[in-house]
Amino acid sequence: MARFVTLNTHQLAGHVANLDFWVSEARHALEVIDGYEPRFRRMKAGQDQHVAERGTFTEATYRFLVRCCNEGLIPESKMRAICEELDIGVEAADLR
Repeated sequence: MARFVTLNTHQLAGHVANLDFWVSEARHALEVIDGYEPRFRRMKAGQDQHVAERGTFTEATYRFLVRCCNEGLIPESKMRAICEELDIGVEAADLR
């Protein structure tokens, strides 16, 4: 709507014909902004619950560490130390 301010009068009149629409758009934008924090909290809670129920985070961490080890980016001893610290078991079959 910032652009509307600079329009010629005849162009502005065209937008005034849809004033209810533009006010509704502004109201909706404010509702979206105001609702961001509650939506973010719900999203974060859902993610945390998913991870807690499935152990997704530790599984992804384990796969990341194994991949780094298998690619020679970290020594096996470092990978095992991190896994031990995080209470993640290491499967010998996962290592090359």
